[in-house]
Amino acid sequence: MNQTTVFIGLAILILFYYVLSEALLKRKWKIQRKTLSPFTKGRPRLFVSIEVLLFLLFLFTNFWLITSDSNVLRAMPLFLFFFLLFLTRGVEGWIRFRQEKSYLHEWLGALLVVISFLWLLYSYFQFFSF
Repeated sequence: MNQTTVFIGLAILILFYYVLSEALLKRKWKIQRKTLSPFTKGRPRLFVSIEVLLFLLFLFTNFWLITSDSNVLRAMPLFLFFFLLFLTRGVEGWIRFRQEKSYLHEWLGALLVVISFLWLLYSYFQFFSF
């Protein structure tokens, strides 16, 4: 497996996400995406504090693992941060906007992050297998 295969696999994953998000969720099922950020007015403090805590943990682990020799360990905080961020926003959407089903977009993003991390992990061990 070479780098071209890895990039083609990631492009296929992104295309798959785009088709599911745009064609299926938005157009066919008419589920609109709700954008949430830590600065969105009216968000519960619990979810804002969870996002701030996740960001601080991401910064801490990123600076702590920067001296690691393993590329997998150095990349893991980024994927873990985005997975937990999408998952938390999906849970918040499930609690607050259950009827609108906008949480499906966030959970689909979390699934994409997990699959892309597993794909990169698989390709990394294919490159360096003995």
